[in-house]
Amino acid sequence: MKHCVIVDGYSAGNLLPAEFKARGYAAIHVQSTPVIWPILTLTYRPDDYAHHFAYEGDLAPLVQGIQGLEPVAVLAGTETGVELADQLSEALGLPTNGTRLSAARRDKHVMIETARAAGLKVARQFKGASAAAIVDWVAREGLAKVVVKPLKSAGTDSVAVCRTAAEIEAACERIVGKVNQLGLMNDEVLCQEFLEGTEYALDAVSLNGQAHFTAIWKYHKVTVNDAEFVYDRDELVSCRDEVGQALCAYTREVLAALEITQGPSHAEIMLTPDGPALVEIGTRLNGITTPALHERCVGYGQLDLTVDACVDATAFAAKAAEPYDLKEYALSISLISEQTGTVSGVPGEALIRALPSFNEVRMRAKPGYELRRTIDFYTHPGFAILVHPDREVLHTDLGKIRGHERAGRMYDL
Repeated sequence: MKHCVIVDGYSAGNLLPAEFKARGYAAIHVQSTPVIWPILTLTYRPDDYAHHFAYEGDLAPLVQGIQGLEPVAVLAGTETGVELADQLSEALGLPTNGTRLSAARRDKHVMIETARAAGLKVARQFKGASAAAIVDWVAREGLAKVVVKPLKSAGTDSVAVCRTAAEIEAACERIVGKVNQLGLMNDEVLCQEFLEGTEYALDAVSLNGQAHFTAIWKYHKVTVNDAEFVYDRDELVSCRDEVGQALCAYTREVLAALEITQGPSHAEIMLTPDGPALVEIGTRLNGITTPALHERCVGYGQLDLTVDACVDATAFAAKAAEPYDLKEYALSISLISEQTGTVSGVPGEALIRALPSFNEVRMRAKPGYELRRTIDFYTHPGFAILVHPDREVLHTDLGKIRGHERAGRMYDL
């Protein structure tokens, strides 16, 4: 039997084995680290894989063990698997983004500088381990507001908006020398000018350099629990209007600059008064991939198109022939907690399911879960997906969810 290879099949990457299985392909899991970082084990489904390999620093035995299993594709399940997936796909002679710019697809400083060198609009930035050096750079550049974050992270982990030297110093203290949510040590921090505008996420799949966009999400973020950049909701919008076309055109240039020619990508783009500017991009599925939503709203989504790109070029070409149309409206809502405690029940799940626009709910909070105040992607207790032909119904239902949260009706603690 032929196989697909998933490196670090966590987060939305855990959806890939079932989609490949439906096409007649078994899945191989490759673990990029000796130990799976605890937060990633929450989404790991080992029973979905026919074979398991652990990378121990030597690529040769890993390639030797896999190549006899007739692999047809190698994909990163989540951010931690990107660089190893590039190495494996290249070594196995499979469709690949290659290793030449792997670092630019993971290290956010290198990423932005690579895009800048290609002539794209990006933020001014500086990296270092010293808060003093960063404060000095901000002063020299005359920046009133900056974003401080780890170089290799995901999900708004430790991202802070800073306006003063004291805030920059505090942000650096929280990052440097600490292990981030992906289990990686933060040796340095990245400081970027704050880009004013509206942020969008663009999900795409590429095959031999042809990129097709499966969704554009308009981000809405809030300040809550003293944390900025907390996801509130993402709204699915058209790719056919003037804004959508401009975002897609710019993102194609980013993909070209970073040599992303194969597989899924998830780009975060700020639409500034001067045009689109790259925030960051990952060569993996959107972390909140929702096949049921995309089936209703578009007819296909990033997950099935990714598998098409690997095993069915004809199906890929058919879907990629035209920009997607919106059949219904959708909101992806990040649940927010201002409570703490051990969860004994989740009555809020039934409340969400009763909404007129209910499509899907994914709860991290289950009996025994340690509920924390939401400050980033990893502390959202769950996600609700709403779909409806009437956009006003979506926003009414969103208001109901936030009302349940404020009233403490979501969780028994």
